[in-house]
Amino acid sequence: MDGSNGSFFIPSFYQPFAFNDKMNETSGGTTMPIAEILTIGTEILLGEIQDTNTAYIARTLKNAGINLYRTQTVGDNVFRISEIIREIHTRADILIITGGLGPTVDDPTRQAVADAFYMPLVFHPECWEEIQTYFQKINRIPPQNNQRQAYLPAQAEPIPNPVGTAPGILLEISGRTVVCLPGVPKEMELLLDSYVLPYLQKRWGMHEIIRTKVLHLSGIGEAQVDELIGKYETLSNPTVGLLAKSGIIDIRVAAKANTPDEADEMINNLIDFSFESSERDSAVGNNDTGVVITSPVGGSVAMIPEDNAILIS
Repeated sequence: MDGSNGSFFIPSFYQPFAFNDKMNETSGGTTMPIAEILTIGTEILLGEIQDTNTAYIARTLKNAGINLYRTQTVGDNVFRISEIIREIHTRADILIITGGLGPTVDDPTRQAVADAFYMPLVFHPECWEEIQTYFQKINRIPPQNNQRQAYLPAQAEPIPNPVGTAPGILLEISGRTVVCLPGVPKEMELLLDSYVLPYLQKRWGMHEIIRTKVLHLSGIGEAQVDELIGKYETLSNPTVGLLAKSGIIDIRVAAKANTPDEADEMINNLIDFSFESSERDSAVGNNDTGVVITSPVGGSVAMIPEDNAILIS
C-alpha cells in the first residue's frame, strides 16, 4: 500500500471476471445488473434475532426490477467478511451489506470492506460532525468510540443517516457497486428507499420493474402440478415457479417489463393462454374428471385430475 499520495495498491491477480446470464437480460436484450445481499451479525447466526433486513431489501430490489441471485449471512469476523466480499465481487454487479456499522470494536464491516479491496480507512470530519449533531438532538454527549463510525474505506462516499449515528457506505470499484447499510431496520429502510434505490436506478439505468402473481392450490401434490405446468417453468420472462407449503401449493408467475401494466399483461396472458393449453393437453375424458383452476384475473389455469383440488385464492 502506498499512502504517500493517498493511493493504494490492488494486486494484479484481483480481477473480477465478466458474468453473463440469459436470464439476466431485459426485454430489449440488454444485460441487467445482478445483486447479492450480505447480512452481518453473529447474533443472526446464533438465532438470537431474526433477519428481517434481507426480506425487505429483496422485496425492494424485486419491485425495482433488479435481479437478486443470492443472500448470505456471516458472523462478526473481519477476515471471513472480507473473504466473502471478494468472492461476491467476482460475480455480482451490486452488493448490499447490512449490519456491523456500529461504534464498538466488534462492528467489523468498515474494516472488512477496506481489507477486501486492499485500501485504508479514512476519517471523514463531516461524518463526525453529523454524529455529534445527532447526539445534540437527543441531548446526549457522543462517546469517543462513536468516532469510529466516521472512518470509511478510501474512495468510498458516506450515505447520510438522519435517524442514527452510522452513516452508510457507497463504494464504486472495478465497475461494480458496494453499499453498506446500518443493521437497525428503520435506519436501513430509510437509507435504502431514500438514497440507495434512486442511486442504483440511475447508476445502472434501471427502467424495468418486476411484478408477481401467486395462485394458491389445495388438494393436489407438488409433483402433479409440476407435471401439468413443468414446460412453463423453463421460461425466462415471465418465469413460473412452484412452492410447496403445508397443505398448499403455490404457483408463482413473475414478469419483468418497463411498466406495471406491461408486466401484468405478460402474467395474465401466460395464465389465460399457456395454462389453458395445459388444461387441454392434460385433460382425460371430459371436464367432469378433473377440476379447472381459475385465475383470480380470469381464464383457465390448468386441469387438475383430482376431485378435491381447489383454488383457494
